[in-house]
Amino acid sequence: MSGDQIPPFKSVWSNLSIQDGLAYVGFRVVVPHALRLEVLAKLHAGHQGIDCTRRLARQSVFWPGLNNEIKKYGLCQQSRPDQQNEPPAADPIPSRPMDEVHMDLFEMEGNFYLAAVDRYTGFPFLHHWPRCPSSPQVFIALTSIFFLFGSPRGIRSDNGPQFSSIEFKKFLSRWNIMWKSSSLYNPQSNGLTERTVKTLKDTLRRLQPHTIHSTAVYEALLSLRNTPRPDGVPPAYCMFHRILRPQIPTNMLDRNLDLDQANSCRAIQSQKLINAKNNIQNPYILLSKVNQYL
Repeated sequence: MSGDQIPPFKSVWSNLSIQDGLAYVGFRVVVPHALRLEVLAKLHAGHQGIDCTRRLARQSVFWPGLNNEIKKYGLCQQSRPDQQNEPPAADPIPSRPMDEVHMDLFEMEGNFYLAAVDRYTGFPFLHHWPRCPSSPQVFIALTSIFFLFGSPRGIRSDNGPQFSSIEFKKFLSRWNIMWKSSSLYNPQSNGLTERTVKTLKDTLRRLQPHTIHSTAVYEALLSLRNTPRPDGVPPAYCMFHRILRPQIPTNMLDRNLDLDQANSCRAIQSQKLINAKNNIQNPYILLSKVNQYL
């Protein structure tokens, strides 16, 4: 590192190290000038907004002024609704992955998508059809998830015809899965889940006319799975106890995160929201009251 390159690193000087010829600040790789634009593009692949992109960057890369460059680069913020605090959870958070899966079937630009999110981890799944799917098509898509990740105890969705049909009920019975309907006043039922589904929808809109089978959509999905939640733990790590190897340089592959601490924080937060829900009858007052806990 030359003399004129040292001043920007003075604030992190004590954390600088060299490993295998690469400079690190803590466990974060220092990205040289020539590669920063490319890394910025990969960080924004998920189109998740400034805060989420910064969390993703903080687990892997560093250079002076990175936060400001993420904000300037954030063209994906245009016309994006403001990120709101996590809405209240109606039920206690599950204790393990794939215990409860929340789903949303929606249409976009003539295509139909099933967004599914594991409630414990926030790990997202996405399936696509060129036309409105039938109940058998939906549960075949779910079976492909269960084959790899195991079946959940419960599924939560709206009352759409695909989920209220006799065929779907038989499918749930065969897998011994309990179905729950989204609540009337809070169809999100879980903040992490709803926020992930909204992000998936927004990402697909911004990647049009790309289809789900395009590289851009797969890269965005990988980014979503690796981006740390507000408690600092990525969905992929909660699911597999490791992150998925990303396109950007990272030293996270060998790091151990404290899942117990993260889960404890989420459980405390969830209980506060449940207490608030029990004490406040009006759901609209609850939505405003919940901000003091987040």
